[in-house]
Parts: sequence; C-alpha cells; structure tokens
Amino acid sequence: MFAEKIKQIRKALNIKSVNELAEQIDIPYRTIESYEAGREPSIKFLTRMCGKYNLNANWFISGKGEMFNIAQNEPNNDELAQRVRQILREEGVIK
Repeated sequence: MFAEKIKQIRKALNIKSVNELAEQIDIPYRTIESYEAGREPSIKFLTRMCGKYNLNANWFISGKGEMFNIAQNEPNNDELAQRVRQILREEGVIK
C-alpha cells in the first residue's frame, strides 16, 4: 500500500530517486528503499513526508481524499504526528 504511494509522491513532485528523497527529508535512503519494497513505514517517516510536502495524511494512509492538502496553514509536527497515529488507528494499521 505505502510502497506505491511513495512512488506516486516522488513522481508527482518530480523527485527522481530515493537518494534525492532521502536527502530532502533526512531519512536514510536504505530505509526509504525498504518502504518502497513493501515494509511498513514509521510514523516519523509519514510525519516528515506529510509535513515537508504538504501531503494529506488521510490520503497517504487510507487512500481517501486528495494527495495534497489545500489549506495553507498546516499543523506543526507534533499535531501532524498525532493525526498520523489517529488515522493509522482508524484504519486498523496500529492499535
């Protein structure tokens, strides 16, 4: 589920490689490679991706809504991490 979304995001943002993405969000490229290969991403990764690229966390986690947020004022990282956890719980990914 997340593997294809990460690839979609990179394509939409014209990020040509996992290395480029890794540099932009300060997460090791091997970690991102493992997510693109199917490993479940960490909350830290989801939060960084949503915060850095104004991604809709609901879309990223559940596929609902648009890929990007429309609103200009997005929550800070703590609020965003809390929202990511809430959506993961609602979708049954975590307890």
